[in-house]
Amino acid sequence: MRRYELREGQSCFFWEIEFFAHHFDIREGAGGTVTRSKQWDFRTPGRARSEYRKHVDWRERAGFALVHSDAADDDIVSLAVAELRGDVNLELEAAIREQPDTPDAWLVYGDWLESQGSERGELVQVQAVLATRPDDVALREREEALLADHERAWLGDLADSHSSMFRCTWKYGFLERVELSSDLFDLQSAFQTLGSVAAARLLRVLQVQILGGGEALEITSLLTPHPILRELTLDSSLDLAFQDAEGTSRPLEVLTLRGQRVRIASASLPALRSLALTFGALEVDDEKLIAPALEVLSVTFYGAEEDTAIAGPLAPFVRSLLERAPRVHSLTMRVPSWGDELVTMLADHAALVPGLQIVDLSGSDLTDAGAATLLAHARAFQHVHFDLRYNRLGAHRASELSQRFDHVQLEGQNEVPPWRRTQYDDIDE
Repeated sequence: MRRYELREGQSCFFWEIEFFAHHFDIREGAGGTVTRSKQWDFRTPGRARSEYRKHVDWRERAGFALVHSDAADDDIVSLAVAELRGDVNLELEAAIREQPDTPDAWLVYGDWLESQGSERGELVQVQAVLATRPDDVALREREEALLADHERAWLGDLADSHSSMFRCTWKYGFLERVELSSDLFDLQSAFQTLGSVAAARLLRVLQVQILGGGEALEITSLLTPHPILRELTLDSSLDLAFQDAEGTSRPLEVLTLRGQRVRIASASLPALRSLALTFGALEVDDEKLIAPALEVLSVTFYGAEEDTAIAGPLAPFVRSLLERAPRVHSLTMRVPSWGDELVTMLADHAALVPGLQIVDLSGSDLTDAGAATLLAHARAFQHVHFDLRYNRLGAHRASELSQRFDHVQLEGQNEVPPWRRTQYDDIDE
């Protein structure tokens, strides 16, 4: 328990706060009389600790002086404050951004952290050596000890999150990978904390699962605090929007979006290798998404079979991507009523995808007419592995395709594909 007092003339006002796992109690009054008491309940210990610190800060700013505290309460107030806000060297971060895959710049940062008295500097050194000596038992034990003793301070309120909501992986003394899973209300708080944690400023992989509904989520706002983020996965029933300011260039290499409605606008992603979109509706304000290094493109529509309006904005979007991405080797288009159109596009513009190795048109309503186009250009696609399951091919056309192509899947013709559902929660991948 912490007790604060404020003296005004002959009067002495007091304020007390006591922390428990998911709540804290507050009592206040004058002299020895309690005039008000309240219990504040929270869904997670992390949120309780965060609000606890805010209440203490408000009282201290109001002039109340601490007269009694327990060690456990002191930890709640002081823990992680220095680590969350300090241990940041922008110049050394810039050096890491230039060469994020070599350990030298990370080791220099570790030296600087040690000079600041941060145990995270030692973690940098230990993990750098472990990268070359993974079987060193003594170093592995030291790594575990450092994380056990200091991880909570380095992560702040995130450390109090249940393991099903927050998971992380450390590398060179920084968070390399973070997985978040919760409803949008709790995740917004987690995003804010993550953006302020010094150890998360050089995050490489972020996976987010948003449970339940809510407002649309602007994706680029998640990227700003993490300048070298390479992989981003968002899985939700929300509307997702990706739109960058003109001239912005992102280092993302893997982008996976699963949402009720996905909106894509202009963006420059020169390092992007894999783009996967799963949605019930798609909006494309500007089909010029710049991704010249793209190798894997996957588009899956999970809505009702009769909803075919998706083909309108999708065609120019896909065409523009392929025109600017000569390295694409894997193409997945699980879009209803679009199989024939895509086969025609590829046949007419085979030069768009010279390295194409895999084409997945399962559940795209490919018909015998589309199969005929494919057979007519069989020589150009002889090296391609085709997945043509869950389409509308007749037995004769299916037989011709199996004879003409060495690698083709044709099961489940005239059956509804398992991922095509009217509700996002019904997706079965």
